[in-house]
Amino acid sequence: MGNSMEPRIKENDLLLFQSDGTRYEGAIYVVNLGGEYYIRRLSKRPKISLISDNPVYQPITVHNLDELAILGRVVGVLHSFSL
Repeated sequence: MGNSMEPRIKENDLLLFQSDGTRYEGAIYVVNLGGEYYIRRLSKRPKISLISDNPVYQPITVHNLDELAILGRVVGVLHSFSL
């Protein structure tokens, strides 16, 4: 996943996601777009876009909805740490 969702979600964190079909503007989702997996916020305005929390990454605009599969909404994050 990398650092695209830092500081909220970091590399090696474990995610719990729910695939209940509910869509919330700005919520974090696990998605597949064109065969690539992403963890991003979902925005529907003005076009459907995948938004990173890390400002280094540009939004990804979804041009073809047939290539987008929303696997689920992230409902929990278990942060990894070293002892």
